[in-house]
Amino acid sequence: MRVVGIMSATALLGLTACGGGGGGSNSPPAPILSTPAPTPSPSPTPTPTPVDPASYDIAFDLTRDREFALFGAEIASTFNGGTDESVDVKLLDLGALAYARYVAATRATTISIFNVASDTYTSPYTQSSNAITYGDATSVTLALFKAGPSLGGLRAEQAYTIGVNQHGSATLGTGGTRFVERYFVGGTPTVAADIPTSGTPTYATILSEYGLTAGAHDVYVANAQSGGFTIDFAARSVRASIVARSTLVGAPLITLTFDGGFVGDSSQIAGTLSTSDGGVGRWAGRLFGPTGRELGVAFTYSRGSTKVTGTAQATLDP
Repeated sequence: MRVVGIMSATALLGLTACGGGGGGSNSPPAPILSTPAPTPSPSPTPTPTPVDPASYDIAFDLTRDREFALFGAEIASTFNGGTDESVDVKLLDLGALAYARYVAATRATTISIFNVASDTYTSPYTQSSNAITYGDATSVTLALFKAGPSLGGLRAEQAYTIGVNQHGSATLGTGGTRFVERYFVGGTPTVAADIPTSGTPTYATILSEYGLTAGAHDVYVANAQSGGFTIDFAARSVRASIVARSTLVGAPLITLTFDGGFVGDSSQIAGTLSTSDGGVGRWAGRLFGPTGRELGVAFTYSRGSTKVTGTAQATLDP
């Protein structure tokens, strides 16, 4: 709201004119009042200042130290006597304070959750142009990677998004083993002012999920030709219908339906998830890179006694 100051009476009316000949007196001149310009109604929306694409850091750049806030999904199971006796899943959104920190000088990566549970990985490691993995040939305990044509099947390589897979286990006092698998996405977030306000693009999407039932595994994947995320920027809605195929012989196809939108004015996105075979769950993630050209989400869902976690990574085709 614009506040207009009120001038004093002297300033507004000016000085009184001096008397002229004939002993008469002159009346003061009538004040000249300017009419303020009307305020437009409705007020025009200010044009956002464009964000320089060069200001966005490349995510998978292992030549320098990096730190990323992560969205993740966790599945934990207790293994005793040949079966998974219990299975639990947990969605790790930004409230979980999950981070990946990479130190270039030592090639060490630390994963922390709630700023308490920290695991640091150093060696042995294997590094390529699109991934760094820790562990030996028979047991990979952590992997950082960028999806693209050679890793996941996207037609365009992701520049501003990374994926993180973490595996851990611990022997329990009862003689059983506790296994924990975590799947994360992170990267260089889209600045809120850089989010488009119109358009309905569809993103090429890859998906991987891992589930457990007592005594059985449930592994599904989807490539970029199996549906993808669509964003309605004007309505700020996010949806996807993705067909996933099991890696197990003879298992049926399933369709995962994501429904949600933006969280406040930020580039975070979240919503609910359902599957064609009765699964129900939640997902959370965000847009990455200039004008939201990439996205990544983590999700969990339950289907009867089966618990499932996974991630989806997506990009606009060039």
